[in-house]
Amino acid sequence: MRRVAGAKAGIRERLVLAVCVQLPFPDPTFDFAVCSFAMNHINYIDIAAGELARTLKGRGLLLITEMHPDAYAQGWRPGFRDERSAVQIASVSRSAQNVISSFRANGFVRPVAHDLYFGAPERPIFLQAGKAGFFEDACRLPAVKVYEFRSVDSARQY
Repeated sequence: MRRVAGAKAGIRERLVLAVCVQLPFPDPTFDFAVCSFAMNHINYIDIAAGELARTLKGRGLLLITEMHPDAYAQGWRPGFRDERSAVQIASVSRSAQNVISSFRANGFVRPVAHDLYFGAPERPIFLQAGKAGFFEDACRLPAVKVYEFRSVDSARQY
């Protein structure tokens, strides 16, 4: 993903390679942060939550997307596929309560969680992957969990 983003003009000079448990940004830097399908690859979620809290400004918004815990319970695992092979990625499944508790303990407030399901727009992906028979069952299970958190200062602003 970094290689693809780096090929885009106006973005390459703004990319930073870092680990979420030690972000190279001053306190506070960002109004908004997105952690997309990464949290389940981080062993120390409490440290990552602290770093995200440290770098978000007051009234800051954090969105986290992750494979849904129910999908993990059914054996789904994150991975990548290209024309040569498929690779499964090591991950840590966490309950929604565990994620919410970790972020609350690090200063985030007003958590909201959403369950997202596959639908008609995802059908071509299943067909292309040779998983057409799995599509209907997959649509009945929440596939993605989206968490919204506000920084502590934002609780007084809204």
